This record gives sequence, structure tokens and C-alpha cells, in this order.
Amino acid sequence: MLNDVLNHEYIFTVDRDNNLLYRFDPCFLDDLVILYVGFRTTFPGDYYGPAARDHFVYHYMYQGNALFETMFESYNVDEGCGFLAFPNEQVKQIANSDPSSYFYFGFKGNKAKEIVNTASMTVRSPVITHMDIKRAVAIMNGFLVLGARDSNMATMEAHALFYEMITFWAHENNRTLDRKKSLRHRTVQETYIDKALTYIEQNYNKNIQVSHVADFLNINPSYFSRIFKNEFHMTASSYLQQFRLEAAKNLLTNSSLTVNQIAIETGFEDSTYFISIFKKKYNVTPKQFRDQSKTI
Repeated sequence: MLNDVLNHEYIFTVDRDNNLLYRFDPCFLDDLVILYVGFRTTFPGDYYGPAARDHFVYHYMYQGNALFETMFESYNVDEGCGFLAFPNEQVKQIANSDPSSYFYFGFKGNKAKEIVNTASMTVRSPVITHMDIKRAVAIMNGFLVLGARDSNMATMEAHALFYEMITFWAHENNRTLDRKKSLRHRTVQETYIDKALTYIEQNYNKNIQVSHVADFLNINPSYFSRIFKNEFHMTASSYLQQFRLEAAKNLLTNSSLTVNQIAIETGFEDSTYFISIFKKKYNVTPKQFRDQSKTI
């Protein structure tokens, strides 16, 4: 079976008018957990979000194209390209063509971020152009085949296939950079920004402020604030607050924690303040948001 995984020996006929979703059993792997895999067809006007999840979601455009909007930028993702949504990142997906079809899979784990970084996929560089389209489709078909089998062995094979996908991403990224002749050394500012985003992701649930991020980077807070705003056209404090709010939305939807507990879990020591800014941002209270999410 494992040789089948590594050699793409899968046969899976995708009907472009069908929507498929298979879930994997995440019970025995903590470093990397593949949650689900699916295939979906959309039409102009169809959209998802804006919403954030507590895990990574990779989208591979099989047919047509779609627009992915994040907090920082909008990306037109064409046929043969992929888009990676990061945990707690608000994303809106809009179908642009008639029809659009795409594969997708969700994953998380203790080392998921580290694994993604090895493929040079970052929150600021979430799009990859697949020049080897045949191989990309073969890998995604493999995920669907394994998802349909619904067994522990299939889950293990899916994880082996995922590591091949990561290797594939890394090769494709390097080939794209070579083709465009744009391989260059990262600037000091880019390094600071990447470290800051990682620090926020790992510590947003604590009572941290922008000054703590600057201290972690060992740079002047004013300098950090300036380079962050130049990069993202928003303040670092606004980003931190938005990140916390998106994490809170995930907990409201997917946990039984109380509003007070969620406020603490997402770095808001004052639940009254949490409720106030949540309502200001989303026009509903956290409780109302939770009640509405149950009806969807």
C-alpha cells in the first residue's frame, strides 16, 4: 500500500458536478493530523466566509479560478495553483468562473507549522503555482481514495502522502523562484515580521502587548510598529486583536467553554471588554454568535 502512495497508483474518477468530503480518524498522531479531504464545485456568486478555522486548509484549483481574500491581501488563484489558509486567519473565498472545482484538505498538529515552513509556505506567501499539474492532481486524487477507504491503514497512508505533498510544495516553490529569477536573501525586516507572526500565534492566549513582541525581537517598539504597518497596512495591535477574535470565534463554534473562559483562553483578561469589542467587530455578542452558529 505504501508503494502505491509514493508512486501515485490511484484511480479515482472525479465528477466535476459532485461535492465530496471524507474525514480521517485523528486519534493516534499528534505531530500531524489530517482532518478531512474533499472536492467541491462552485459557481459564480458562490462564496465562503469570511471565516477562520483552528487548522490549516489547502485548496488546489482543479478547474477555473477563485479569489481568496485575507486580512492583508487578495489572491486570484487560477487552475493548477493552490492556496494555503493558516490557522485563525480570516479568509473569504469567492468563485470567479463558471464552474470552479477544487480539491481541499485540512490538517493540524504540534509540528504542522514547522512542516509547512519547510516548504516555504507562509501567511505572506500562501499561493503556490504547480508546474507539474499531473502530479498535483494525482496526489489530491490519492487523498480522496484514502479518505473513501475509512480505515486506520488508510489514515497512515494519507499521512505518508501528505509528506510527499510537502516535498512537492518545496520543489515547486524552488522551481517557480528559479524560473522567475527572483530568488533573493530575505531582508532583516521580513525576518522580524515572520518571527513576530510566529510569536503572536504561539502567545496570543497570554496577556501580551505589542511591546512584548518588540522585546522578543530585541528591537525598538516604534521601529517594530512602523515596519509591521508598512508590511500589512494595519497596526500590530489591530492584528493581535483580530487574531484573538478569530480564535474566540473558533472556540465559540467548536467548544463548550463559557464566554468568560473563552475570553481568558484568547488573551482577554477582562470578559466585559472582550464582549464589547466582539460586538463592535461583528455586530453580535459572543453568545448571539454561538447561538447563530448552531443554526447554520
